[in-house]
Amino acid sequence: MSIIKLPYGKTFLNLELPESKINKVLKSRPFDVQEEPALIVKHALENPISSPRLSDIAEKRRRMLIITSDHTRPMPSKITMPLLIDEATSKNPNLEITIMIATGLHRSPTEDELVIKFGREILSKYTVISHDGKDDFRLTKVGVMSTGNVLWLNSIIKDVDLIVAEGFIEPHFVAGYSGGPKSILPGIAGHDTIMKNHGPTNIDHPKARSGILEDNPLYQEMCEAAKLSNLEFILNVVLSPEKEIVGAFSGFFKDAHQKGCNYLEKYCRVEPAMAEIVIVSNDGFPLDLNLYQGVKGIVTASATCNTGGVIILVAECRDGIGHENFYQIMISGKTPAEVLKKIRNNSFNIIDQWQAQALASILTEYTVIVVSDKLDKEVIGKAHLKITPDIDTALNMAYGITGSISPITVIPEGPRVIIK
Repeated sequence: MSIIKLPYGKTFLNLELPESKINKVLKSRPFDVQEEPALIVKHALENPISSPRLSDIAEKRRRMLIITSDHTRPMPSKITMPLLIDEATSKNPNLEITIMIATGLHRSPTEDELVIKFGREILSKYTVISHDGKDDFRLTKVGVMSTGNVLWLNSIIKDVDLIVAEGFIEPHFVAGYSGGPKSILPGIAGHDTIMKNHGPTNIDHPKARSGILEDNPLYQEMCEAAKLSNLEFILNVVLSPEKEIVGAFSGFFKDAHQKGCNYLEKYCRVEPAMAEIVIVSNDGFPLDLNLYQGVKGIVTASATCNTGGVIILVAECRDGIGHENFYQIMISGKTPAEVLKKIRNNSFNIIDQWQAQALASILTEYTVIVVSDKLDKEVIGKAHLKITPDIDTALNMAYGITGSISPITVIPEGPRVIIK
């Protein structure tokens, strides 16, 4: 028997299978990095890409805004934020600094979540505020992008003379990769701007896929937004499966982000191993906080699952469904196809419809079983999903659906891999 450890919340579930039952385990290649995380970040800040050093940029500025990711992302800000601030203030100790949480349209993090993210020292020394993309009174119109989408951003950008962002790079199921310009759009953008960027036509676009930046309509518009906002400098990191920094890239947002994506791709892109049944983890906490985030793992698995097959998602979902709009859309039709038709006909135009669109699209071709002890069977069933708290039960359910006990493909890191 082989035992495969699947991240589940802050722990693991053990998947036990005979060797003959395993088609392939798809994992990113190990990072060969010996340097300490802080040294990796310092080296990146000292060697920016297509940009002067941040210390030189900030030398004669008055107020700096640092944008950072929210609680749903494992950004190691306890390490990166002090180093970023030290670099910015090394020639300008009087620089006023505000930190903004790029929530997009997510909820704001709690005080406890902020302490976990930053530590108490950063919170005591600097103003930390959360963006609210639904509060029109705190938005300002920055311009109109080439797509016709009006760019609304948090009004704080009017009060600062330097905008910097930190983030981390991982495959993103529709935007290609996280990090880079996503700090601006959707990070600190307004509701209407995000809704158009994440609209049904863009989500359906064949280039709106994990690992694709070129000709990706979401990413292209995000880059326009970053340019219009005058995002001058970024620090993006790449993390190992253990959430440790293995790469860092700073400088001009587009070039630094691209270099970071190129670096990550060498490790995370894998060949498909088609199977009737695919088991995928959403890579544990915090990426499996809720079912909404779990869609990313499901999308990854669909790239290597035979049509008509079964995807088993292992995700703790300690926050439950996570997003009420997402759930209401998923239960709005008698079938996934009906839900998908409503979305494409613009019947909703509400927050989170893009995640529902991605899931409904998959459910028209595959059965999805969720392994979680935090979700209610009846609630999940209404969203056209099956659920069990036990992975062995999920496998027996899958065998009953496919009528096959052919070898299984396993993806322990879910959203961390790109399947060609």
